Amino acid sequence: MSIEYIEVRNKNREVIGIIDDFISIIWHKMYYSVGDFEIYAQATKNHIDLLKEANYITRPNDDMIGIIEKLKITTSAQDGDVIVASGRFAKSILDRRLICKYNKDNYTNQPTVMRGNVEENIRKAVKDNAISCSFNHNRDIPILALGSLSNLSKIIVDESGNATERQVSYQNLLSYTDEMLQEYEYGAKILLNDDSKLLEYKVYSGEDRSIENKVGNSPVIFSQDYDNLVQGDYENDTSAEKNVALTGGEGEGLERFYSIPTYDDTRGGLSRRELFVDASSLSSVLSATDLQYLFPTGRFVGVYFIVGTRRYAEIVVDSTSQYSLETLKEKFPNGETDGVYFDVDGLTYAILVYGEEDKYTLTQLGYKAMLDVEGTVGNYKLYNLVYSSMLDGAGRQQLSLLNITTVYKGTINVTFGNWVLNRDYFLGDLITIQDNKLGLYMNARITEVTEVQDENGYTIDAVYE
Repeated sequence: MSIEYIEVRNKNREVIGIIDDFISIIWHKMYYSVGDFEIYAQATKNHIDLLKEANYITRPNDDMIGIIEKLKITTSAQDGDVIVASGRFAKSILDRRLICKYNKDNYTNQPTVMRGNVEENIRKAVKDNAISCSFNHNRDIPILALGSLSNLSKIIVDESGNATERQVSYQNLLSYTDEMLQEYEYGAKILLNDDSKLLEYKVYSGEDRSIENKVGNSPVIFSQDYDNLVQGDYENDTSAEKNVALTGGEGEGLERFYSIPTYDDTRGGLSRRELFVDASSLSSVLSATDLQYLFPTGRFVGVYFIVGTRRYAEIVVDSTSQYSLETLKEKFPNGETDGVYFDVDGLTYAILVYGEEDKYTLTQLGYKAMLDVEGTVGNYKLYNLVYSSMLDGAGRQQLSLLNITTVYKGTINVTFGNWVLNRDYFLGDLITIQDNKLGLYMNARITEVTEVQDENGYTIDAVYE
């Protein structure tokens, strides 16, 4: 399938012209990343007028939309004046945002908590940071929307396969979401809705077309026996392996909180490979809303947050606030003084400040009661064991990137054989690789597709790994 022409669109995503007399086009799509393109054309007035930075590029029979980010004009005796327009596909706009959750009341950042379904968490991160930001609408990208749900089932788990949660702050939105999706073998892309002209973010998963697939897809096999396996490289590397994480949390110097997990006592001696993970962005103090989201089965009882029968956190008192006796009696009509104490129904809600005649500081119980009376919620501090467990999760996430690396990657011939790319299999799909020379048989994923149209004709290559 050749590239006959490209469509150039303006900032409103409306077609303003086509280019069918280009010198060459490189169209490089990636499953786990963004992908990019390059357009080479004679530097005519028409081409210069069309190929401008921030204009969009689309193609018939392809769902990617590119954004021109770089222009270059070169001159040579052989080729004359040539304009080169290059850029990345539309998902690159997420690179312009960070993941953050700002608290306007006390000028602090709250961590974004991710737990449960992977697709839903990724979509929420994109929505909260690039589509509908609750604290600053200047962060919204008006042309961006969420596409349809793919209803993917995987949930966030630790290395043992148990459900876990993650906190993230100030990470790049594109990098973090792409890395997390790759961990669960999902991809994402931004597509153009040609009716609304909006760019729609969609998480998706390649189909399983391996010989072992259980969904009934016809297997797609690449082998030297079929003359459709161009190149294969096998590598097994243990040099970067780490299997135990010492994770540093909040705090500085000698006061910093650390966690060393003991989840596998067999990792000792030479088999133990330690890694330090900086998780200082993970806070042990959470809002009531985030705490409930992080532990949905938990409940608030008095000044505590309890999961099952175990206390996970307790309310944090704002010790800087002081109240007069008049204010306390106004808030708690049943209250009465008892020496330096202000009691309500026999419970101490406040204590007189030493050396002051009419200034009281609230006890933990009084502070919670004051919040209840005023209709507000406070922050809660996780107990050390709970916070340590959260740090362990962050450590395990980093360890997952440093396991023994077994890589079998290469290039397949997509134009020869019984199976045709974009008809029988697609970018992101699982296929089967059979290499009789190496004695290897494995399933691999199509992670990159590169199309080139130039004076030599049309070529297409696919990379698996």
